[in-house]
Amino acid sequence: MAFVDTVFDFFDSGAGPIDGPYGAIGNNFPIPVSTDVVLFGNESDSLSLPTGSFVTVGFANQTIIDSPGNDIFIDEVGRNSNTEFADIFVSSDFENFTFLGRAGEGSN
Repeated sequence: MAFVDTVFDFFDSGAGPIDGPYGAIGNNFPIPVSTDVVLFGNESDSLSLPTGSFVTVGFANQTIIDSPGNDIFIDEVGRNSNTEFADIFVSSDFENFTFLGRAGEGSN
């Protein structure tokens, strides 16, 4: 099992309540946060991605293989977890991206 360990890129669309990156640390929201919160945050910490925003994360020194069953887990948390969605893309070269699916509705 491997965990995402690097943030490669972040884009803030400007559609949120404050300039990004922003999110939550504990019950404090919205506040400026580091994009590293997606790597090392605890369950009450988060990075918010308003419409049109994105974060590109990856596995820096790991080899990824396709194994039986679900290979990638995406968790949507927060007050809007039943109405927010995230399109998930995968790439091995940062040029060609394949749509993997959509995370949302409080599921993965």
